[in-house]
Amino acid sequence: MDVLPGEKDKREKGLSLSVFAGQAVALTAAALRDNILEYASRHTGVPTSDCRLDDDAVICGNRRIPLSELHAAGIRARHRFEARRKAYLSPRTVAFNAHGVRVAVNRITAEIRILHSVHAADIGRLLNPMQCRGQIDGAIAMGFGWTLCENMVHDASGAIVNPTLRNSGSLPLPTCHPVKCSSLTLTTGLGRSAPSRRESAPSTRSRPPSPMPSPTPPACVSHICR
Repeated sequence: MDVLPGEKDKREKGLSLSVFAGQAVALTAAALRDNILEYASRHTGVPTSDCRLDDDAVICGNRRIPLSELHAAGIRARHRFEARRKAYLSPRTVAFNAHGVRVAVNRITAEIRILHSVHAADIGRLLNPMQCRGQIDGAIAMGFGWTLCENMVHDASGAIVNPTLRNSGSLPLPTCHPVKCSSLTLTTGLGRSAPSRRESAPSTRSRPPSPMPSPTPPACVSHICR
C-alpha cells in the first residue's frame, strides 16, 4: 500500500493529514474488496451478491477459496488485484458538540467553582476512541481556562493591551482540582455510523474537530449570569 500526499495535503496540519490518508485508505480498501469479490464471482460462477470476504479467504456460495489460491488464479488469468482512490475531504463534513455545567459562585469573594460538567460530541465513526476521549477532556479544560483564567484587556480604541504573555507579568499557575466530568461521544444520530449516513454528517475521524472547546465558555457564562 502506498500513500501519496497531494499538494494540498502538504499544507494541512499533521492530524488533518492523518484523516485525509485514512479516508483514502478506507476508499481504496473498499474498492479492492469489490475487485476481489467481482473476480471471485467470475472465477466460481457464483453471483457477486453471494460472495463475501472471510479473513484470509473468500466464500462464494458453499465454497471457501483461500486468498492465496484466488490470487494465483487471477495471475494466470491476468487479472490485476489493485485499486487506487483519492480523498479530498471536500466538501468538509460537520461535527456537533454541546456542553453543560453546574457552577457555584461565592457572592462575597466572587470565587467560581465547577460542580458538574457534561460534554456531548457527535464525532461519527471513531478510529481511535481513546485519543478522541483524551482530546475532549483536554478541550474541556482549555474551555474552562478561557473562561475563568484568561483576561483580554482593551484600551479605548478596542486594541488589546496585553496581547502576549510577556505583557502579563508573572502568571500564577491555576490550581486544577478534580472535577466530576462526563464526556459523551455519540456515534449515532448525525454521525456517519447512523443508518442514514447523511452527506453533511461527520466522516471517519481519529479526533474531534479543532473548535471543541468552543461550547464550554458560553455554558459557564450563561449559568453564572442567571
